[in-house]
Amino acid sequence: MDHKGQIVFSTETPGRRAAITHRLASLTAACSIVLVLVAGLLTGGCITFKKQVPDVVGLTEERARARLEGAGFKFSAEYKADDKAEKGEVVEQSPEAGTRAEKDSTVAVLVAVSGKVEVPDLVGIPRDQALALLKKNLLKSNIQQQTVEEQARNEIILSQDPAPGTMLDAGAEVALVVGVYQDGEIEEEIEEGERVKKTRRVTCQTCGGSGVISENYTEQETVACPTCGGKGAIAGPNGMEICPTCGGSGTITQTVTKTRQVTCPTCGGTGYVIEEYWVYE
Repeated sequence: MDHKGQIVFSTETPGRRAAITHRLASLTAACSIVLVLVAGLLTGGCITFKKQVPDVVGLTEERARARLEGAGFKFSAEYKADDKAEKGEVVEQSPEAGTRAEKDSTVAVLVAVSGKVEVPDLVGIPRDQALALLKKNLLKSNIQQQTVEEQARNEIILSQDPAPGTMLDAGAEVALVVGVYQDGEIEEEIEEGERVKKTRRVTCQTCGGSGVISENYTEQETVACPTCGGKGAIAGPNGMEICPTCGGSGTITQTVTKTRQVTCPTCGGTGYVIEEYWVYE
């Protein structure tokens, strides 16, 4: 049929065309997200949502803790002597600010303390408590033992050098004398002709009298992936691709060796052992 002379009306307006274009773009973006998720599952990866680590360097320890915990991260602090920074100021953090990390992961900070630290009052308290106080004040211990007749003074600090209140460089040693109770029944004599066998307490050679030794152990730690820098994706020929090292998680697990103090297995933590010896009488 000849339609010459007829007027044809179109229902497709510019606004309608724009709406259709917008819907197509949204659908394309959604499909892209689905494809990335499916690719992660097929490659054994785990797609996780990460948060940006806030910058806490320069803040006080209290403010740094509040900011990190408020952002959904756990807080861990270590301390170092640093005369260039303000006392209590965060001088380093790991992961660094701006890094994307999983929620509830730990952010470790290094807090500056002044180069000089005060020696606490340790006389009259148990050895374990004294060692804990020294560690808290960034000081080391040098322990000597002294026999005491009162059982109540066993494992109690009898004296210290230098005196409480003295200012020392962080990491310096404080000499301690700890009481070791001897009940008087430690020596026994067994006559065998002209020889007599006796026993005595001697300093444990394994721990040097401290009652503890250093022990190495391994621990699994989660760190940012070195390949993608914690982002979970790397640039590929066709755009961003899931990181093959971490499978998209942005983190890897590595084994680290650490050192801890444990009870001496030779003396059981007493700092001494019983030694037998013979004398002629």
